[in-house]
Amino acid sequence: MPIELHAFDTPNGRKISVALEEMALPYIVTIVDIRKGHHFLTVDNEDGRRYGLERFSKETRRLYTVMDRRLAAQEFFADEPSIADFAILGWVWRHPRHKVDLAGFRTSGGGMKR
Repeated sequence: MPIELHAFDTPNGRKISVALEEMALPYIVTIVDIRKGHHFLTVDNEDGRRYGLERFSKETRRLYTVMDRRLAAQEFFADEPSIADFAILGWVWRHPRHKVDLAGFRTSGGGMKR
């Protein structure tokens, strides 16, 4: 029986699908369209939305910096591909949507060039 993955095309949804693929586990995807309110985390208040966006943007930049520093020293987060690499893949995959310009990160010796 396949795993049921309820997700949208977000970093969290993407990292789970990549991990399932790498582990060769059968799964089916049910799309949860967060643009249409198919989830439970909707914020109607404009101040709340602004706070969430600012917080998300700062945390995203922080995570890219952590990734950049770690991958400058080695090819993977651990000695070989691990769940940590799957977890970050969804973030880097969507860097244009996150408005993160990879030019500001290392381009040699590993780092964010992948």
